[in-house]
Parts: sequence; structure tokens; C-alpha cells
Amino acid sequence: AVFSADDSKVVYLTADGKVKRAATTAPASPVEVGTAISILAVSPDARFIVVATTGKPSEFDSDIVVLDATAIGTTTTIAAQKGAFFGMSKTGTEIVWIAERALGLEGPLYVAKLGAGAPQKISELARRVETDGTVVYWQEFDQPKKTNILKATRLAAPLPVVTIDEGLDPLTASTLLVGKKVFIGSKLGLWEYPILQ
Repeated sequence: AVFSADDSKVVYLTADGKVKRAATTAPASPVEVGTAISILAVSPDARFIVVATTGKPSEFDSDIVVLDATAIGTTTTIAAQKGAFFGMSKTGTEIVWIAERALGLEGPLYVAKLGAGAPQKISELARRVETDGTVVYWQEFDQPKKTNILKATRLAAPLPVVTIDEGLDPLTASTLLVGKKVFIGSKLGLWEYPILQ
């Protein structure tokens, strides 16, 4: 179960796969919003509910479907299969995911504004994706240089994409977000960058 930010609503998944939403003042009178095998994210106002209906979401390998509690029965399939969901913005208005991921946790990276507009592809082949709910960071392989590039963009305004650094070790460079800092650690060392504002 997930509560809205103001605790006025609760969204939950039943054992038989039904996604329901209810006012916390009347929890015995829920509204069925859709079906799922897992809830991936819920917007702070409990309007948008991101779910998986097939696959193994715990392994970043499922479809990604958006339910809108203001339009019961209307679903939007974001990724039909092999989707890797990375998160929702703090405002609950954008989501970020990889569609048709490859054998590893990599593939085309998208951002979409929920309830409006088409998804925007921000990378052809992203890997090691991290988000803090405001900004998304990822690495791309630079084929000529045989290194990785660290890129970032704001979820609310995904274009243009910003290049943070280049020349990262392609095998061991990993990204970690801590407070207002971004850390890249690899066999070559540890680097610190400010969070993209």
C-alpha cells in the first residue's frame, strides 16, 4: 500500500492483482483502478499509478503501465515488455525508464510527462541509470575512445542533455547519489560532482 503525500488517499494491490484506491476516511469503499502484478510508483496526489502487469519488475524486466485514477479504465502502456523502470519525479508528473532493455540493464532511455505529450528519448543506449527524483544520471559508452561518458538531464525539462564528464572506466565506473553530490567510483578512483541544478 502507498499513501498520498497528504495521507488523504491510499493505493494498494490485492492478492488477486487488483489495484485499488480509497480515501483514508472511507477505506472500506475503494475504487478499482486497474490490475497489476506490482506497483512501481504512485504520484504524491495518488492520481498516477505506475504498475507492471507482466514480467519480473524486481529484476527490471517487465512491462510498464500507467493508470490514471481520474480516468478509470484508461491505461497507458509505456513499455510493452523488457522495460526497466527507474523512478518518478518528486512532483509525480514525470517518469524515467529504459524500454526494450538489452541483456544487461541498458537500452534506450526515456522520460515522459504523465497525462500529456509523447515520451522523449534522451539516450539511445544508457546504462547505470540513477535518479534523485529531479535529475536523472546515466552513462553511455564512447566507442572510439573505449570509455564511458556521464550524462544528466532534468526530468521536468529533459532536453537538452548535459555532459558531466568523459573518460570513465567502462567496466567499473558506477554512479552514486548522496545528498547534493554525485559520486563516480571505479578501479581508477573516486570523483565528486555537484548535483545538477
